[in-house]
Amino acid sequence: MGWIAPVKVHAGDFEMDALARGAIRALTGAEEVMTYTCAASWDCFDMPGAVAQIA
Repeated sequence: MGWIAPVKVHAGDFEMDALARGAIRALTGAEEVMTYTCAASWDCFDMPGAVAQIA
């Protein structure tokens, strides 16, 4: 990939920051709290072929 453009790898330190900011938005009412009701995310899709069937 380096022949196309310079490639830099950054450590994944922003995930916890994003989670914290999302929690603050939810707790302050700036963002609506969502409830997920599916046990597994692939059970919520209703699009044939989108997710492989797991037996």
